[in-house]
Amino acid sequence: MKNLSKREWVAVSVSLAFVVYIMFGSTVMSVFNRSSQGDVAAVESIFNSNDNQNIMNESVAGGVMTQDLSIGSGPEIRSGMAVSVHYVLKLSDGTLIQDSKVVGGGEPFTFLYGAGQLIPGWEMGIEGMKVGGKRLITIPPALGYGSQAVGPIPAESTLFFEIEVVSAE
Repeated sequence: MKNLSKREWVAVSVSLAFVVYIMFGSTVMSVFNRSSQGDVAAVESIFNSNDNQNIMNESVAGGVMTQDLSIGSGPEIRSGMAVSVHYVLKLSDGTLIQDSKVVGGGEPFTFLYGAGQLIPGWEMGIEGMKVGGKRLITIPPALGYGSQAVGPIPAESTLFFEIEVVSAE
């Protein structure tokens, strides 16, 4: 049997790696995809959202995760608009913190979009939404309340919002 040169060994190794990738690449990649699917499943279970259409999963800068449950048919919200939303806020263990349909007489929460009236993660998470749209937003502590406890929200909490845009003018 012939001894292979260094160049021949490299060629054989690259060829073998290519064949293994072709045969097993999708299996290996599914391992990496499972972790992000698990994150989405965790958020869905927090909201018990069985009718979820899984329209979009997106990671926004800074670690904010969004998932559109329905795309609105109204105007897209833009900076400077007065936006009214209904929202539900929960923690990672499923604890309900606030539901806008329960507090404040059930009236939607209204704010001026882009004016810094919201925590940064919420502003980032609702970007691109349209009136009538509904979205799940996962906000890491750094873009929520960080190391500060706020009311019933413990310090370093990941926040899970379900937001529905009611109007934008």
